[in-house]
Amino acid sequence: MSTATKIHLDIAKKSHRAKLAPRREPHWKRVGLGNYLGVRISKDRKESWIARHRDSEGKQHYQALDGVTDYDQADAAARTWFSGCSKGVIRAETVEEGCKAYVEKIKIEKGEDQAREAEGRLRRRVYGTEFGRKRIDSLIPADVEAWRDGLLGHEGKPAANRDLSALKAALNRAFYSGLVLSDRAWKAVRPFPNATQARTRFVNLKERQALLQHAQGAIRNLIEAVCHTAARPIEIHRATVADFDPFTRTLTLVGYKGKSGEARRRAVPLTPVALAFFGRMARGKTPAAPLVPRDDGKAWQHSDHDELFRAARDAAGLPENVTLYNVRHSIIAEWLTAGLDVPTVSKIAGTGLTMIERHYAKFIKARAEEKIALVTVL
Repeated sequence: MSTATKIHLDIAKKSHRAKLAPRREPHWKRVGLGNYLGVRISKDRKESWIARHRDSEGKQHYQALDGVTDYDQADAAARTWFSGCSKGVIRAETVEEGCKAYVEKIKIEKGEDQAREAEGRLRRRVYGTEFGRKRIDSLIPADVEAWRDGLLGHEGKPAANRDLSALKAALNRAFYSGLVLSDRAWKAVRPFPNATQARTRFVNLKERQALLQHAQGAIRNLIEAVCHTAARPIEIHRATVADFDPFTRTLTLVGYKGKSGEARRRAVPLTPVALAFFGRMARGKTPAAPLVPRDDGKAWQHSDHDELFRAARDAAGLPENVTLYNVRHSIIAEWLTAGLDVPTVSKIAGTGLTMIERHYAKFIKARAEEKIALVTVL
């Protein structure tokens, strides 16, 4: 009398997996104490891999092993996860989840204004993307480098480097919080070299007038406010009615530039035309109300104005490389050309002396030559 022998199927062997029954529950293989690697077989024989870990309290944790195509890849990915589990890193965040957690941390530690700029960059370049859906612990330098290079399809190298800095800050937060074991994937990726360049696209008086002529409502007010103050657009976003003082003829703006990240307040002197403009903006509003609001009366968010500005720019017939930030730079250049000294411009515009000398050197040089020409030396 013969006895049927039960054959043990090993998921490590492709020929054995071909004999496994399709089912929702994975077929498991023990790979260590409390650690299992499983494969789920679909009705069309497609394989998906998953890891399972039992912690010291007996609780089971599961991790889908996305992107693996065979046993060896799945085994390596599972063992990496198991190693993290042994060190307390059980749940692997996606890049997008890590970025959102970073923004929330900034809100708590530094406030809404500081968080808004980082959130704007990460929302545009990470959220909802294939890169954002990757797990942080699965990243390799090539992933981050490919993401960085892909930014060039949307912006220039200087802006891409700023986006890379925002991403690195978010991923560093995950690393320092113990949510991932290594920071090698992004630490190895460098910014684009030679990306610091002079801002050569200036918006002259005729172009600024054309912009205002073709802009309507809130975006026109925002453009005019930048023209009167040479402020960063986000600084105008933050300004409230209380920041406008008609008696001292100043507008107090708040910036967060610099390594400390602390708020820096500066009073911008207003010309009679600017004084009249901001007086109209403040009329009938409470002190806490936004001074230059959106059309719905609410404060602008980080990039709310982008589409409206582009529409005004296109209607005015200006080239695509003209931005609202260019308007700020143009006013700074106008001040320097008119003879305002560099320290004063630095103080009013809220930008460092080094930055002015780097980006506006030709205007400083031209004015210096004019003044030197008036001096009789022989």
